[in-house]
Amino acid sequence: MSSADTSKVECIAICTVPPEKLQRFKELASAFISTVETHEPDALRFQMVEELDTAEPQFVMVESYTSMEVVKAHADSSRFKELFGKFEEEKLLAKPPLQILGKAVAGFTR
Repeated sequence: MSSADTSKVECIAICTVPPEKLQRFKELASAFISTVETHEPDALRFQMVEELDTAEPQFVMVESYTSMEVVKAHADSSRFKELFGKFEEEKLLAKPPLQILGKAVAGFTR
């Protein structure tokens, strides 16, 4: 695609993780992403990117959905609530995630 698809909703979520909790965070987040791929067909993309060379580890979740209703259903799902319950219970987040919802206005995918 040579230009951005402006009908989709793009979500960027930035999660800051205590260094001693990295492996557990990656384990839970990776399993969650696999579940989303299997059970949420209107989730078009879900990538987890680990920031390099930082004292305060951050993970950027890059997600694409077919509509805002699908984003809301994703956030309201029992899978999502269970994941964030574990994050809280196990203190896997150093601070609340930063979330940005928007529409792509330029860019490309190869």
